[in-house]
Amino acid sequence: MARFPTGRTAFVVIHGIGEQNPFDTLDGFGRGLLELFDRQGINYRLAHKLKRHPEEGWTESFLHISPKNRGKSAIDIHEVYWAYLTEEQITAAEIRQWLEDTLAGVKTFFDENQQLIREYEQADQVEQLQKLNKKLRWGARLYPPVSAALQLLDPLSRLTGGWGEVALKWLGDKASPYLTGYLGDVAIYTTTDRKSKFFNLRQQILRDSLAMLRAVLADEEVERVILCGHSLGSVIAYDTLNRLQIEASLPEAEELPLDKIKGLITFGSPLDKIAFFFRQHAGKEQWLRGQILGQLHSFKSKPLCFNDPPVTFDDPVKHVFADLPWVNYWDRQDPVSGRLNLYRIDPEDNVELKLGKPWGLAHVAYWEHVPMYADFAGRFLGLQATAS
Repeated sequence: MARFPTGRTAFVVIHGIGEQNPFDTLDGFGRGLLELFDRQGINYRLAHKLKRHPEEGWTESFLHISPKNRGKSAIDIHEVYWAYLTEEQITAAEIRQWLEDTLAGVKTFFDENQQLIREYEQADQVEQLQKLNKKLRWGARLYPPVSAALQLLDPLSRLTGGWGEVALKWLGDKASPYLTGYLGDVAIYTTTDRKSKFFNLRQQILRDSLAMLRAVLADEEVERVILCGHSLGSVIAYDTLNRLQIEASLPEAEELPLDKIKGLITFGSPLDKIAFFFRQHAGKEQWLRGQILGQLHSFKSKPLCFNDPPVTFDDPVKHVFADLPWVNYWDRQDPVSGRLNLYRIDPEDNVELKLGKPWGLAHVAYWEHVPMYADFAGRFLGLQATAS
């Protein structure tokens, strides 16, 4: 029988793409951790807590887990809920245009960065990225003409049983929710163009994540904070720490106990794919812009440019999280995830799981995979027993 982890720990968990409701993240992460405790015979008390955040003007609900014997140790689970910000904010047509515009330059990026690929990526992953690019481009191109053709044929189809109307409805029912609910979140969050109407939504998501992390850090009773992100939430978690690192570099930086942040956990993470497909990249001749972008996205990232600039300048960013432990969980049947090779993660911290789910469905199976909780509980909570 294992003992309840000592000390006061707070997990801040960020959900990913798709349809999400408030407290889904608390439920999924909380049940997974409690299942681990049950299997290991850890006795605990569970409570729903409320906390007022006066500066942001809202009241938070979070989970509080404590030992049955009422000791001082405890685990709090906080969620960053952002899905409401992107709900119905982008149309299928806008997503298709975004996809075409984004993917148009990917082949050029691959061609111009063969050294990058040879340096970081294993051959099978490069091939997967290139195949994914082709599939996405074909999908973006085929949807509009197929939809238009069905609409043109619809009057004729009504004379022969209405198959066109049925097919058009099927296409809309199946493809549009996927585009707006999943790709839509990616399209909105990866927008870096300040002129885009989606840029402010991305900034608000980051502000909410930063506000939650700051509030947890400000709690004097909390001794260690672990930031967690699933799917696109892992990208938000990464950007949150990167932004916090930049803010800590400013002369007028707010004094925060950043040493409380003890780790980053990502699962089902597309961070490598985001870096290839959607991050800002500088052209070959833009050696000044390339250095600036590299320094502004430098949290545990490896260089994405191997061209030696004629002049280099000092990095103003204080790398306060350079030694932060980071564990990434992935599964071969999850097309979104993968080993993160573009970031400074030790090989043993890129943990391949066997979720036992079919291709695609594995992406949502992490929440119930108790061995994952056992692994990071051993790393960050000192829990030595293993899940059965």
